[in-house]
Amino acid sequence: MGENLMRSGQNFLIGQEYVEMELEALNLGGDETVLEIGSGDGRITRLIAERARRVIAIEKDEVLMAVAKASPSPNVEWVLGDALHLDFPNVDLVFSNVPYYISSPLVLKLLKWGKFKRAILSLQKEFAARLTSPPGSRDYGRISVIFQLLADGRPLFDIPPWAFDPKPKVWSTVIEVKPEPKLASDELPQLEKFTAALFSQRNRLLPKSLCKLGLCDSQREAISMIGDLDLAKKRVRELTPSEILSLSSKFYGRLS
Repeated sequence: MGENLMRSGQNFLIGQEYVEMELEALNLGGDETVLEIGSGDGRITRLIAERARRVIAIEKDEVLMAVAKASPSPNVEWVLGDALHLDFPNVDLVFSNVPYYISSPLVLKLLKWGKFKRAILSLQKEFAARLTSPPGSRDYGRISVIFQLLADGRPLFDIPPWAFDPKPKVWSTVIEVKPEPKLASDELPQLEKFTAALFSQRNRLLPKSLCKLGLCDSQREAISMIGDLDLAKKRVRELTPSEILSLSSKFYGRLS
């Protein structure tokens, strides 16, 4: 099995203690439909299937999929394909030990889709910290803002490298995610563009940042425009997600 794991480019959880902790976090009651992304050889898939009504298991590697399907489970639907390019069905729960190299696009896709109650995701520890970091912290940035405006998330536990095969160089963190959008769907594209520009100036005071981005002709004008938000003395990295959403609505039309 090790050769197949290596060829897939993924790191698969083999530490049984941590598998059980993930299953406990899913908190399955027997009547749920679960979407598993990156099902690998199906070992965890079958454990989920024992506790759920139905599992939809996505895997892009044909060899791993063949291994998984060799031990059939009647309530598992096996889907061969790339999760980043598939339409997801409505489900109760999402589960994934997320391949590190697709963490950002997959998490954003899940949040934009949002048709699930909860997700249990294993992510690279550094990336998980960025999602849930508060304003002003070292790890707070654009992805933190977007994540926190679309969901509520909390870290549950860490997983060491030696619990995976092949063994990665970094720790992982398992987080629970609940879709809780705090903006309209048509506001998201402008927020993504605005935050990309704004966080290029993350350490500057907000009025100076707005001028540097060409959104105001002077700091005096910037202070006047944000006066109702009382943000003139804040640096970009200190702004809360809700404050940034308000700024996006106010200034997006001025972005070139």
